[in-house]
Amino acid sequence: MTAPSAALLTRQSAEIADRHAEQIRAYWAERGYEVKTRIIEIGFQQKTRCVPSCVRSDMANGLPRGYRAPSRLDRLRKQRGHV
Repeated sequence: MTAPSAALLTRQSAEIADRHAEQIRAYWAERGYEVKTRIIEIGFQQKTRCVPSCVRSDMANGLPRGYRAPSRLDRLRKQRGHV
């Protein structure tokens, strides 16, 4: 069995990065935050002989800018159906 071509690996990496970026935006949009993502190419990798893509965002420490953790009162309101 032959190894996949570098072009195929590069295309697959870009598609996976696009899906991942969309999942990140959708996750935080459900919670009321807007997160900006962008796809960048890392550069040629000798081991895989392709140019992988990765996702970058404007989040800080894995949380959106302006994130405020829900208070205990917010959690209780949500549990009881108050929005």
